[in-house]
Order: sequence, then C-alpha cells, then structure tokens
Amino acid sequence: MKMLTSGSIAIDVLFQASGLPAPDGFALIYNETRKPGGSSANVTVSACGYGVCGYQVGIVGDDQMGKDFIQSLHDDGVNADYMQVKPGGVTMHTFVITTDNGEHTIFANFGTCKEGFKISQIPADILNDKDVYFTDMFSSFISLPLAIKAHEIGKKVVLNIQSTLDFLELCKTTREEMEEALSIADVIIGGNAHLRSILKEDEHVVTEDVVRHIYEKYQPSDGVICTLGSKGAMWACDEGVLRAPAYKLDNVVDTTGAGDAFLGGLIYSFYSANMSKQDCLAFGNGSAAICCAKLGARSAPSVDDVLKFQESH
Repeated sequence: MKMLTSGSIAIDVLFQASGLPAPDGFALIYNETRKPGGSSANVTVSACGYGVCGYQVGIVGDDQMGKDFIQSLHDDGVNADYMQVKPGGVTMHTFVITTDNGEHTIFANFGTCKEGFKISQIPADILNDKDVYFTDMFSSFISLPLAIKAHEIGKKVVLNIQSTLDFLELCKTTREEMEEALSIADVIIGGNAHLRSILKEDEHVVTEDVVRHIYEKYQPSDGVICTLGSKGAMWACDEGVLRAPAYKLDNVVDTTGAGDAFLGGLIYSFYSANMSKQDCLAFGNGSAAICCAKLGARSAPSVDDVLKFQESH
C-alpha cells in the first residue's frame, strides 16, 4: 500500500522537566534533546514501520534543522522525493516539555518556509499511484487541494483533527476549509477536545454522542474515530460505536506522538492488513502504547513488535 502525507512537519526540541509549572511558577529542566517530529511525518514513519510505502509532502528551510529533517525521513524509510527546500528558510520547530508522569505541553514556531509554498510546486499526478492520502490540514493551501484531488480520483482520505479548530484558525486554516475537508474525508480522527470543537460542544456532552453526531453530519464512509489517551479509543461507523481500552503501562516515559503512532497503526491495519475495525483499534492502541514507553514523538515498531506486545498485555 502507498500513502501520501501532508501537514505538520517539524524538528522537536524536547525538554524533560520536573513538572508543568503553574502561571508565574517554575520547573526544573534536567534534559534537553532535539529530534525530528511533526504530526504528519510521525504518522508516515509509524505506518512505514508496518510496511506501508510512505511519501511525505512539505517544505523545510536550508538550515540545519531542515537538513536534519529530510535526512531523518530517509533514515526512517520515508520517501522524501516530494519534499521542498526553501533557500534561507527557517524550518518549523516545536518546543515540547514532558514530565516524569507523561504529561506534556507544546509550543510551535512555524518558521518561514510556508510563505510562498504553492500547490503548483507539487506534481499534478502525485496521487495517481497512491492508495491513501493523509493530512492534518496544516498548510491548508497544500493539504486541501490534495484532499479534493484524492477524493475526486477515488483515493481514501484520512483526516486527522490534531488540534481544536480555534487553534487551526490561528494557524490560518479557516473553518470553511475544514468543513470542506470534513465533507470529503473517508475517516475523521481526532482527540476528544479536538472533535468537540467541530460541533462546538462543551465537556458536558457525552463523548460517544459527539463522535456519533460528527459521523451523522459528515457521513465519512469509514467512520469517525476518537482517541481518548489512557481511556483507549472509540469508532463510530455503520456497525455502531466500537470501543477498545488502552493498554496499561508500568512506565510511561513520554506521551508525545502517541496519537500519531495510533494513526500509523490504524492506517496500516485497516487499509493494508484489512483487519476488522475492532482489531484495528486494538492494534492502534498497541502502537500508541509502545510509543509512550520511549522519549520522542516518532515511533516505528514492526507488526511483530505490536503483536508480541498485545500478547504480553
């Protein structure tokens, strides 16, 4: 199976801290590292670990971060032929603060590379030999046209709502653009708060109702999936609302990227391995759990790694 991915790509600057401080408070940083990340790239790397042929679309600067990012794609088995490099550009980077109990918070610096990046820079036939198109709708001027094209030529469109729509609007992806993407997606995936923001529902509305209402409103052919962290995941589809619990871990190191690892596992298990939806949820949860046991957002275990993990838990 071949998958094309566009959306957020970044270098992550990781800080391991004693805690997340309250306003005007302090915390101690006792380790600082730099690793490649970005949600869409993390998903591609995860899927590639399971044998999917992943192709990444995006743009980085010719700075050291950009060079490191493209090299990381090669190292992780991702095809980087469609990546663009902006002379003098500053590559997007994020500051990720994690704590010993697995909590994390993220600050993003979008850099300067998106300015001037146009869909015309991407081959018109880029989707012709692909089976799945995945996007988180960052850089909507690239992601939305690709989603529309994929839908028109019968490719599966996987849409990840990785932040609230208010934040996406702050990143210059409009609600109207998101509505169009939602209307053509084959599967819509997001965290609890992120999916709630689509319908502008508050925390008092039962999550299962939120997921079901999104499914009824947009009618994606393959359903709506909500990731719930330590509570697992649920999937609203023509079979009803399916649930799968999260795996229990004795040692959570870093939850950053767990949702991306879940997505990579789910895309492989559903669109390549043709597992049942219930088994796909379990496989995705296993993929996410393995990610949580290591530092950094990228995770690429093999199919055997996940199956062995599931057997032992």
